[in-house]
Amino acid sequence: MYPSFLFVLLPLLLSESRAEVPQGKVRIDCGASKEFVTLHVYLKKDADDGLQDPDALELAKKAVKGCSGAAHRFIRVSKTLGIAGVNRKNRMTLALDFSVRDEATTEAFIAVFRSASASDVLDLDLDASLQLARSLSLEFKGDPSKALKDFDRMLKWCSDSARSGLVRKDCGMFAVEIARTGEGWKDPVAKSWIELFEYLTSSSGPALTTGEARELARQLAQHGPGALKNFSTAYEYALDSKGLAFSRDQSIDLAKTLVSLSQAETVKSGETGTLPGTKKVRSGQ
Repeated sequence: MYPSFLFVLLPLLLSESRAEVPQGKVRIDCGASKEFVTLHVYLKKDADDGLQDPDALELAKKAVKGCSGAAHRFIRVSKTLGIAGVNRKNRMTLALDFSVRDEATTEAFIAVFRSASASDVLDLDLDASLQLARSLSLEFKGDPSKALKDFDRMLKWCSDSARSGLVRKDCGMFAVEIARTGEGWKDPVAKSWIELFEYLTSSSGPALTTGEARELARQLAQHGPGALKNFSTAYEYALDSKGLAFSRDQSIDLAKTLVSLSQAETVKSGETGTLPGTKKVRSGQ
């Protein structure tokens, strides 16, 4: 009786056990114990962040949910913020947030924060620096490493106030704004934005003022890296006497409309259109 019963029960138990692991995935050991010990030692002994049990114990237990690299991410963020003068409570909270994120997100936060708070770069106060850094890391819905590259490139461009017409403080906020337009786009946006600005201010384009071109390029940036190609094609055709023979302002308006209509969503394979249940990835023209 019992052997036959076990033959029936055993396959069911094995089936339930296998169901706990999603199909196509395997379990790995991410070294939570090592991460815990590393972080707990740091929390107790570091001169800036020294905490006593049970605070250090509970914080370390929460942080290691990030598994591999959790301690390193926590310590890097904590030390960076500590040097800048962020109070312990906020430092611990943010460090814990990044302990359960990936390396790219953590790197983006640290790099943007350092640029924003550095006296020889943007020289922003702590609140403004934290806000900019969070916007391209924790709050960025895309590839943070790409956002960081776009931010750095825009920062170099707009730090030349004679060229961009922006003071240092506004430059940082503008660089973040343009970098954030890259959310969901496969390609970087900074290079194409700068080229679009140059076109808008040139004699071969609408020859707008610096302020006008910056604002128009900002509006067009949300439509992706293909904005320059789409805008210039439409603008030049509308202006041409063999095309529509529009005025400059009419040509700009038409080009803006056509750029906004050029944004499409494709599946990752690059096929036009969308499929039910498929993650959408926008691509430049």
